[in-house]
Amino acid sequence: MTERELAAAGITEPSLRDAYLRCRALNARHGRTFFLATRLLPPSRRPAIHALYGFARHADDIVDEPAPGTPLTRIAASLDRLAAELAGGL
Repeated sequence: MTERELAAAGITEPSLRDAYLRCRALNARHGRTFFLATRLLPPSRRPAIHALYGFARHADDIVDEPAPGTPLTRIAASLDRLAAELAGGL
């Protein structure tokens, strides 16, 4: 993410900027087509889309890549925690 994109979105707090940068890197690494499509958006919208991708990727990894032998109840609990964190953030 460029400084221009972060500034256009009004993101100034350093730890939040770092989080958006991590989401962008995740998107670039794992969602190449989706990442390239974000270039069609106005710079002010790109950080939010990268964050959305990061959230969806994290939820997907909880389901698709648990440690071997992880019980379904633990996976469900992880998803519940993620949902609670999202609700708390909103």
